[in-house]
Order: sequence, then structure tokens, then C-alpha cells
Amino acid sequence: MRIAKILAIAGVAVVILLVAAAVILSTLDFNEYKQQIADEAKKATGRDLAIEGDLRLNVFTLNPGLAVDGVRIANAPWGSKPDMATIKRFEVKVSLLPLLSGTLNVDSVVLSGADILLERNKAGKGNYEFGPAKKAEQAKKDGAGDAGQLPNLALHEVSIEDARLTYKDAQSGQTIVLAVEQLTLSGGSDLPLDVTLKGSYNDAPFSVTGGMGSMLALVGGDDPWPLSIKAEAGGATVSVKGKIGNPAAVSGLDLSVSVTGQDLSALSAIAQAPVPPLGPYSLTAKIKGALDKAIEVPTLNVKMGESALAGKATLQLKGRPVLTASLASDLIKLSDFVKVPQ
Repeated sequence: MRIAKILAIAGVAVVILLVAAAVILSTLDFNEYKQQIADEAKKATGRDLAIEGDLRLNVFTLNPGLAVDGVRIANAPWGSKPDMATIKRFEVKVSLLPLLSGTLNVDSVVLSGADILLERNKAGKGNYEFGPAKKAEQAKKDGAGDAGQLPNLALHEVSIEDARLTYKDAQSGQTIVLAVEQLTLSGGSDLPLDVTLKGSYNDAPFSVTGGMGSMLALVGGDDPWPLSIKAEAGGATVSVKGKIGNPAAVSGLDLSVSVTGQDLSALSAIAQAPVPPLGPYSLTAKIKGALDKAIEVPTLNVKMGESALAGKATLQLKGRPVLTASLASDLIKLSDFVKVPQ
């Protein structure tokens, strides 16, 4: 009975301390730290960071959240516009109880209204090349090496909406624009992930849905990483199903791929080059092997109009790439591959 009373008193004391901490945190104005955050960012990257909105912390919940609005990151001095990135809203929510067992349980991360510019100048220098980081010895002197072991990370949902990523290459004159209308990754670090993505690539709309293995299995698991994805873009429907033995090394591939469409010319915007109006078309293939050695395609079927090819192929990637294929056909029509002007 005495032990039970002691535990009860200890539990009440913990609750009182947590409530007191929450009350204290709720009275703090985190906007006072905006300049300090900007100064630290400048030290780490050499770029100016501005927080134009409010920093808000909601602590009166088991899933406290931190939100920030109006973030701007300066571009390189030679950049094509002043800001490398602007973020309308960033929010993260975590669970408190798992911290007691050393796990940082992130319930959700929300990124809204991000506009990011990546570019290279004619000298080949990228605006994503920041100032030199501190050397390990200096970081240790500054106390960075005494932080201790980081907690285990569990991430359950990531949501990105109304985001835009632009890449410009002054050497080639190439510009690529990836717009994300909505991206949702849900599941967990040790649970299978569901993905939903809708956006556009150079103004060509696309969508992706499906599922895959957990993030932990992706970065270092021993079991094969399952994958089942369906994508639609440029009038084509692409399906990828199977597993990857070692995702980090892109080895142990065991995938079934299917591509179907009515008109290849609909892919012109994605290819950034004119594609002839050929079709309908389809491709099915089994893919095995490893990216650092060879990609085996033991089963390959291609159709274009009424023409059909079937066989197998191997792409040798070690050293100079070499593609070998053995294909057979019962029917090939030249008009399926070359459009004759009327």
C-alpha cells in the first residue's frame, strides 16, 4: 500500500510539472527568437533567413504543434531572383508520451505554399551550394559533439500542398517546373506507406497513387522493400509492382512494369521535345538485377499499333553501358512507326 501511495504521489507530481511547463511555454512569445534563428541560419548557410509571420506553439494537447508562417530564404548573390525559397506555412505535430521511451513520434508534417528555386549559373555553380560547414574538430570544440544519441524517429504523415519547384540551368538553358497540388505520405516509419500525389511537370498534369514499404525498411531494412505504384502522365498509364531487395543500392530488383497509352505525342511536354503521334502503344516487362551491375529484362513485350515485338533484353551498366536484346515479331508494319503525310 505504501508503494502504491508513493507511485500515486509521483504520478501527480509529474502531471503538475507537465502542466506547469505547458503554462510557462504558453506564456512565452516565440517571436522574440526569430532574429536568433535567423542569425544561426546565416552562420550555417551564409544566407539570410526571414520569418515574416508568427511562430506559434500549441502545448495544451498530447500532440503539441509548432507552426511558422511566411519564411523566406535568400538566393545566391548571382541568382535570378532575390529568394531561393519562400514558404507560406510549415507545421509539425509530435506526441509527448513516446518521448518517455526515447522515441520522437512525429504525427504530421505540413508544408503549404512552398516556392523553391534551384539554379546553376554558366560557371556550373548551384545556388544550393551553401557556405562551408564547420569542421568536425571545430564543431566538437563548440559543443556540437556532446549532444548525445538522437532519439528514434517515427514519422506518420507528410502533407505538401500548393508547392512549386523550379530548376534552371544557365549552361544548357533548360528549365524544369514541378508543381505539387497535393502530396500525402501516410503510414509510419515502421509501417507500410500510402502515397497520393497530384501535380504537373512542365505544365503536363500527372498523378501517382499506391503503396510501398516502410521508411525504416527503405533506409536499412533486411527484408525486400515492396512497391505497388500507378501513375498517369502524358496520356500514359504506368504501373510498377514488385519488390526491391536493397533500395539504398538499387539492387535485388524484382519488378513488373506496364505502360499503356493512345498517342505518344501527348508525352512531348514531359520529354521537352517533339514526340511523333504514334499509337496506340503498350509495354510490359519483368525487371531484375542491380543498378551497379546489370538490369535484366527476361520478359519484354512491346506493341505499337498493330505491330508487336517480344523477347528479352539486358542493360550492362558496369563500365561502358551496353544494351543487348533478342526480339521476335509475327507482324511489323512500317506505318505504325512512321507517319506518312497525307
